Amino acid sequence: DLSDGQTNNSANLPPDTYSVVENTPVGWDLTSTVCSDGSAANAISLQAGETVTCVFTNQKDAFIIVDKVTDPTGDPTLFDFTTSYGLPFSLTDATAPNNSSDLVPGTYSVAEAAEPGWDPTSATCDDGSPVGAISLQAGETVTCTFDNTKQGKITIVKDAQPNDCQNFSFAMTRQNNFSLDDDAGVVACQDSNEPVSQTFSNIAPQSYTVTETLPNAFWQFGGVTCVNTVGGTPYPMSNVTNGMTVNLIPGADVTCTFVNNKLGPTRTQGFWQTHTSFTSGIFATYFGGGMPIGSAPHKGVITNVQLPG
Repeated sequence: DLSDGQTNNSANLPPDTYSVVENTPVGWDLTSTVCSDGSAANAISLQAGETVTCVFTNQKDAFIIVDKVTDPTGDPTLFDFTTSYGLPFSLTDATAPNNSSDLVPGTYSVAEAAEPGWDPTSATCDDGSPVGAISLQAGETVTCTFDNTKQGKITIVKDAQPNDCQNFSFAMTRQNNFSLDDDAGVVACQDSNEPVSQTFSNIAPQSYTVTETLPNAFWQFGGVTCVNTVGGTPYPMSNVTNGMTVNLIPGADVTCTFVNNKLGPTRTQGFWQTHTSFTSGIFATYFGGGMPIGSAPHKGVITNVQLPG
């Protein structure tokens, strides 16, 4: 056996043809065998008085390891990878890292395909190489780690008590304003039919504040509650004026319900809402048509009416 730099002397040999064979150990590649007289190592033509030196050059195996890390930990999503050195492969957070098998020294690349619902957080190699230009040396094992953060979801639900045609306007951090109503079962709403909920999917995990604007003095803010959409357990939130703030963690799916309570009608309002046949006649005669302020659950508030004559 020889280690790097060691030599073996055959001692005196008669002229003849000889051979030398190396048993290459595991983890090494035999890259070249050169004899000083030009002979092949397995057919050395030794002449009288000749000294032939044969040099065996070996290169230690090199590897690239690719690891997948997700936040939250243990997510089963498969992430797809392509490389410049082998076939495509897929990894989850829990999957064993991918091993390139033995590679010759050189420059290699690894790329991860974009995955819907995830943000790429980082991609680093432990030798300092960028993942797009991994400088692999003989005997080196480079581990490249791809980190991804799962996006979240927030659903805002309107709960009007009682159900009513009234629209409620909302503002949300880093999102467009939107409107909701809770008019299930309400007849002949005169305004636009807004949805009862609004979902914001695939949003970055960070803090979000959602507030609503009270439409008029007849509605009070009744509070807001947030829960995990799956399971219904409470989700942490902090109250702000007419709304709340939630810190959306990676992968969270949160539903927040805004409650509003409608104030009871005054005596004058109650008259107009209960005397439906009378009010319908008044509006038909003097205003050219009916007005949906009569029987509940119609909406409409009249506080002062001056009749002709």
